[in-house]
Amino acid sequence: MTRLAQTVVVELQRDFPALIRLPMQHTPEKYRTVSISAELARSLLQEPNHHLFNTYRRKGKPKNVRIEASTVVGCADTDCVLPLMKKLLRTGKCPKPGCEVAVGDLVYRHEQKIVDTMLSCDLIYAAGGRAEHIGLVSGDDDFLPPLRTVLLAGTTALRFHPTPNYQRASFPQGGATLIEKDL
Repeated sequence: MTRLAQTVVVELQRDFPALIRLPMQHTPEKYRTVSISAELARSLLQEPNHHLFNTYRRKGKPKNVRIEASTVVGCADTDCVLPLMKKLLRTGKCPKPGCEVAVGDLVYRHEQKIVDTMLSCDLIYAAGGRAEHIGLVSGDDDFLPPLRTVLLAGTTALRFHPTPNYQRASFPQGGATLIEKDL
């Protein structure tokens, strides 16, 4: 594991398992206390001894970046660097003669791959008899199909959204209950 992953594991072990109180609807009790555990995603629940490594990667500039002209965003400065940035991002290399800097040297992001698919597999596997309730902390609508599968299997799901989103997709209920909460 990388040093960062090791740090995250130590923090998880320090903070979990944790007890949280969930507000209840349509029941005599107002709250239910639930024990929550968390761990670093490195293997599937179904095969915990098979670790999936090298999932954290450096990625270049996203291909879907759109760049406005500096005049469109209100810049009237003739020495503005924004036109140079636009050309750099569009062509992939510095527009100044003799400069060898490429866009990948300046613009990049780190991304962890495979985790969404691993979580989807784990949700479906856990719903197959291993869990009475499943909780997911994610606002990503890519999890709607596996959540739907969990519900249709009769497992109650709790989906916690880290940030409020008023454009959130939804799907018809059916099967078990889906409880959605903003954190």
